[in-house]
Amino acid sequence: MTSGDSSRVHPPTAAGRLVSVCLAGALGVLAACSADPASSAGGAGRLVAGYENAERAAWSDFDSAVSSALMRNQVAVVERINVSETERRWTLRSATDEPGWLTATIPASGTEPWDDSVEYHCSIGLFGEPEREAAFIESVRAWRPKHPR
Repeated sequence: MTSGDSSRVHPPTAAGRLVSVCLAGALGVLAACSADPASSAGGAGRLVAGYENAERAAWSDFDSAVSSALMRNQVAVVERINVSETERRWTLRSATDEPGWLTATIPASGTEPWDDSVEYHCSIGLFGEPEREAAFIESVRAWRPKHPR
């Protein structure tokens, strides 16, 4: 390799490092300011950042079940709303940018997502797609924790 070889890798200049640091800092600020972690969604691996209180803990398995069903059904959670102590609603967006929602109504605290007494209602798409909605609900019901509690 000669000094004029164009394939040689050169270390970044001070200006290049400054731009990288500023860009990374700006993205971090945007991510931190963009949403309230208690009500917003995250990636498919983890829907909610933390469960600081008992109200969230009662629904943590449901959040995990919905989170696991997202990738298989090509939807994302836009927002999660606690309607009441026994009902939660997830606002969805499909991969083709169609709106949707899922609600879960539980008979009592401590009910698991796969329990037959849980009522799920779902809509995906502008006019609804019954097969896709049923598949999404089935994916949520199919989730089980990896470790017994």
